[in-house]
Amino acid sequence: MEDYKHTDRYRDSFNRLAHQTFGISFEEWYQRGYWDERYICYSYVDRDEVVANVSVSRLQLRSESACLKACQIGTVMTHPEYRGRGLSAKLMDHVIQKHEPEADVFFLFANRQVLDYYPRFGFSPVQESRFVWNRDGECSGLRGAAPPTWRQLDLQHPQDERRLLHALKSRQPISDRLSVLEHEGIFMWHALEVFPTGLYYHEQTGQIWACSHHEGTLHLYDCISPSSGHGRSDHGSFPELFDELCVLLPGTRRVEFAFTPDKLGLPVYNEPLRGNDVLYAKQSRTSGPAFPEDGPFKYPITAQA
Repeated sequence: MEDYKHTDRYRDSFNRLAHQTFGISFEEWYQRGYWDERYICYSYVDRDEVVANVSVSRLQLRSESACLKACQIGTVMTHPEYRGRGLSAKLMDHVIQKHEPEADVFFLFANRQVLDYYPRFGFSPVQESRFVWNRDGECSGLRGAAPPTWRQLDLQHPQDERRLLHALKSRQPISDRLSVLEHEGIFMWHALEVFPTGLYYHEQTGQIWACSHHEGTLHLYDCISPSSGHGRSDHGSFPELFDELCVLLPGTRRVEFAFTPDKLGLPVYNEPLRGNDVLYAKQSRTSGPAFPEDGPFKYPITAQA
């Protein structure tokens, strides 16, 4: 069965299996209209229960001036009572066969515990990097006496929700090395489920940053810069914007980027990423490389399904 999101009993069962397997849900995302035609579930169903699933997110990757059609594979899961029957493998084969004519690349993020599984389908690991900017001195937030230029967005308020959607649709590419296009739906899942209190809006520039703050480190998940409005056409001065955000998040000394920050003009350092998820890609023979080969990069986490 595929693309059953509007059938309540199957969507509810899919959500139950996703919660059991990963501790996540897609229901609010669906109810608020962000589960669009770009995210497709392919599932085995037994007695109206989803027992195995492989999902596809159709995206575009812009890698060093090349724009490629991509299929990101995610939410690979099987109910415990149905494991060992090869259901996920059959779904993987079906998904690849169905989308191969239109896709320049398939990719996915695999847990390190199952790294031997995906090479059998033609996937190979791709090394990502971690990018860090260390601020000279502590950002104390002493400007707090002045009116704050940043404020938190609340997606339960329609005006803030509209502001975020407008920024997403008019955003500039986040990186010249690797950007993802047409992933607004995936971003909104992250906004609703991962960082609902971590969206900050800059009144003067219209920028929106998705982040969290922990023990002096700002974990910056995304930096959304509108391509027009507010008289700005670039990403602004990152150090100045960072200092202003410290009015709300004092004590921050460093930034870790969950994307490739080459457009920010910062003296960042990078190192091989050693996280729990490993990027795997299956490249079309007729297209160029989907991911940069001559330098470090980080796939944007807010486009990770």
